[in-house]
Amino acid sequence: MGACAESGDYTFGFACQCRPGWSRYSLAGMQFPFLPCVIPNCTISYRCQGDGSSPPPPPPPPAGLPPLTNFSIFDPCLMQYCGDGGACEKASDFTHRCSCRDGYANLLNDTSYPCYRQCSLGSDCRDLGIGVINGSTPTSSPPTPISFTVRRSGAGATAAPVGRLLELLTLISFLWLQAI
Repeated sequence: MGACAESGDYTFGFACQCRPGWSRYSLAGMQFPFLPCVIPNCTISYRCQGDGSSPPPPPPPPAGLPPLTNFSIFDPCLMQYCGDGGACEKASDFTHRCSCRDGYANLLNDTSYPCYRQCSLGSDCRDLGIGVINGSTPTSSPPTPISFTVRRSGAGATAAPVGRLLELLTLISFLWLQAI
């Protein structure tokens, strides 16, 4: 949950600001301000009540390098996190959906959010507007939908990101070659 706005300070020309209690995927301390805020900062337990098994926490995305023939930095699933019970599916060239396994559901019932078991969400998730189901119906209504409003920040705001995109592509290419 957050809002995205145009900004000449970032590679893709916009940045998303997370609302309090929400975060985005980060990798080894690196922040990616162009990613949406879909990770709730509340207690998530991977061991549900009455469940004898304790699945390990999910590995952080991306799960691995995609095959060389299908690799694209524009793949919408490249850096998406679909939770411990989901898998990312490409819905279109620029959109994804998190497909949940049996017993799991998308956070806020929105397919762009990660998949969790209802019993894995702690009671402090209610403060974020996430209804926790413990054998009954949610006690709180879901928050308002995400708004991706682009606000123009000035006449020259779109000129800077083009040069920075080349820098980002070069960096990604270098890192990818190092991983081979």
